Amino acid sequence: MVLLKGSQICTICVAISLFCVISFNVVAASDAGDLFFALKKACSTCSIEGITIADPSDRTTWHVDYTQGFTPSGAQASTIAATIAAFNINALSGSVTVTRMQAIIALSRAGILASVQSWITSQGAETQLIWNNAPNFSRNSTLLNAAATALGLSSAQVDALFITAQSINP
Repeated sequence: MVLLKGSQICTICVAISLFCVISFNVVAASDAGDLFFALKKACSTCSIEGITIADPSDRTTWHVDYTQGFTPSGAQASTIAATIAAFNINALSGSVTVTRMQAIIALSRAGILASVQSWITSQGAETQLIWNNAPNFSRNSTLLNAAATALGLSSAQVDALFITAQSINP
């Protein structure tokens, strides 16, 4: 469960409306914190306290927590529904960082750790030093993206590895 909360006073389950007709931009993000900020930006007049995402693949488990006494209506409700509908839980922002241990476990679980290590060994000394000593890996890392390209991994596959890595709590 992903959880971001202020004081939990009033929880309203947000249903995605297929009849919502407003313009919105697709939001690329990966967790409740990113959705919280996307909603706050989209609806500055909404009294949002937090977000709960029990199952990222099931939007019916996504809850928006509002301050006591606040219930969105009209344009506010439409904006919130549209923002949630556009939210891509599987896309990662470039600033996502995981620890070295999380990365290694995710690569191992995906069955590609040996391939990554083999590619690293074939690279120059600086690349090997970075791989062997970096405490964290960022999604927008030049080294990471070069390795992904060399190994034939798509952007979506790299995102999936980072999502897996983020869920590992060593």
